[in-house]
Amino acid sequence: MADRAYDSDSFRKWLRNNGVRPCIPLGKNRKDKGRRKTWEQEYKERWHVERTFAWLGNYRRLLVRYERSLVVYEGFFTIACIMICLGRLLK
Repeated sequence: MADRAYDSDSFRKWLRNNGVRPCIPLGKNRKDKGRRKTWEQEYKERWHVERTFAWLGNYRRLLVRYERSLVVYEGFFTIACIMICLGRLLK
């Protein structure tokens, strides 16, 4: 799932070539509005993605990315995900 900023034929083609079915709303400048119904129901679930970004945004170390090493960043990302899940489970 992506927002309108990623609406381009070349990006959609790249996704399909890599085995991903795109769920991207059509841009405002598109004239082909007939494809709208194909992604509309799936895009309603985008709030899950946005909510996850908001939860991860509470961890400044991930947001600013102080670490240069990808391994260290992935470690902090994993810790943040564990803390989010535990917080949700213990509520």
